[in-house]
Amino acid sequence: MPVTIRVPMCDFVIFGGTDDLAVRQLLPALYRCDRDGRLSDETRVIVTARAGLDDAGYRDEVRGELLRFVDPADSDEIVVQRFLNRLSYVSLDASDGESWPLLVDRVRTRSGGIRVFYLACAPSLFGPICARLNEQSLVDDQSRVVLEKPIGVGTRGGYYDTSGALRDMVQNHLLQLLCLVAMEPPTHVHRESVRDEKLKVLQALSPLTPADVDAKVVAGQCGPGLVVGAPVPTYTDEIHKGDSRTETFVAIKAEVRNWRWAGVPFYLRTGKPMDHASSEIVMQFKSVPHPMFLGSEGTAEPNRLVLALQPDGGMRLHMMAREPGPGGIRLRPVSLDLSYAHTFQLRLPDAYERLLMDVVQGNTTLFMRRDEVEAAWRWVEPILTRWVDATRPPNYAAGTNGQTAATSLIDRDNRARYEGQAA
Repeated sequence: MPVTIRVPMCDFVIFGGTDDLAVRQLLPALYRCDRDGRLSDETRVIVTARAGLDDAGYRDEVRGELLRFVDPADSDEIVVQRFLNRLSYVSLDASDGESWPLLVDRVRTRSGGIRVFYLACAPSLFGPICARLNEQSLVDDQSRVVLEKPIGVGTRGGYYDTSGALRDMVQNHLLQLLCLVAMEPPTHVHRESVRDEKLKVLQALSPLTPADVDAKVVAGQCGPGLVVGAPVPTYTDEIHKGDSRTETFVAIKAEVRNWRWAGVPFYLRTGKPMDHASSEIVMQFKSVPHPMFLGSEGTAEPNRLVLALQPDGGMRLHMMAREPGPGGIRLRPVSLDLSYAHTFQLRLPDAYERLLMDVVQGNTTLFMRRDEVEAAWRWVEPILTRWVDATRPPNYAAGTNGQTAATSLIDRDNRARYEGQAA
């Protein structure tokens, strides 16, 4: 049986408590942490937003949202009620200093313990909120301040239209995955040693000239289509902005200039809404230099290691094997599969559960350090500069693999894109 690690007494203070990030991700994640026994009995969740609600009204709303965003198999009425009792609501205009005293009083009703201030609000409020936290002396050595961009196109279309897939996904998520694949092993696993190695990868990325951007970067914007049989409108129709030039799909060929990875292409791709929602890393090994089994049936394909990240974690190793039996040599591709859920017979914590517990425990290993952020932006900036005067990206049909021109990034290298799905 797995050992449950209960984190110390903590106050989670969430700014933007009625927005998508809190409702869809943070509160359901905290509920599941409570269900699994990872929250101490004294842990509180203090939520702020501008809506004029009281504790009871907010708890009623959260109860309904938990029904939507928590798997019925994880729902337990006793835990739901216990979690709701942890919640308190403060009506707050974060940019208005006169509305802060109530929040300050609520936080200070208890001394000691860890305070996590989670800014799940518009980025324009990050500065004012941090300034108020400092003015009110709410941040001490036991405090953590977490900044995160809003999520989704839908109700957060205003944010996404000023961001796009490049800023929203490539600059942080995809480059972090690239770093984790390409980094050298640290001397030991520690938050700074791991981040030092990731920084070296970012610094080794081949800079992109304007000609490189034209040749190695493909952008697209979602057009009409079908996703799981349901019609999806164009991106511009969804946000009611017909002249938007924001990309919802990006594909990039990147290169890492060091001795280990020289000449090895890294193909990055992200978009929405695609034919299926999954996140995975595919590492293709070199092809064999010559056929060993002359006269054999079947064509030898290069081995592939697939790391499935979402929705179900696992690993698959695709290789060639000889088919048993007499009558010659017949080669066929086979797979060795590892599903974490099936192998370990437990529910895997989702990304936000792990994130929140890492925050409380002060584990910043997988969080980007300032120099990492700056290095990532330096690499992405030439793409943004090149796109300043660009026309609207070509459309691709919703529910497909994205912009067809992205396939040429791989085809012209005489390679083929792996078309498998997450395990």
